[in-house]
Amino acid sequence: MFCSLRQAPTATLRRCGALESLRQPCSHLLQTRFFARELEDGSRGKKPLAERLLEYRADQDRLRDGWAWVGYWEKSCEKTLRHAKKLRRKLQYSSADPAGRAKREQQQAYWARESSR
Repeated sequence: MFCSLRQAPTATLRRCGALESLRQPCSHLLQTRFFARELEDGSRGKKPLAERLLEYRADQDRLRDGWAWVGYWEKSCEKTLRHAKKLRRKLQYSSADPAGRAKREQQQAYWARESSR
């Protein structure tokens, strides 16, 4: 790329000597881009279901296991249970939280008073 009066201020053009020759290349004016990560190679993608089921074989030496889906299903149920537990904890007024129960009772008492007015 070459320096031009539109691309760089006058002080920069003087430093690279571009005022004498406007067609002179100025490498220090070019932006160098550095990427923080490597490009995706597809290794983080979800494996096909058949490959995921093979992780739950009772006997790892066997090529197939007709009941491997049960292990996969149990693992997905456990994951869903953990997620639900975490979500219940994070909800502001969850039914599992004693503070949430107390707050709900306060709200019910408040609205009972308001409706009796």
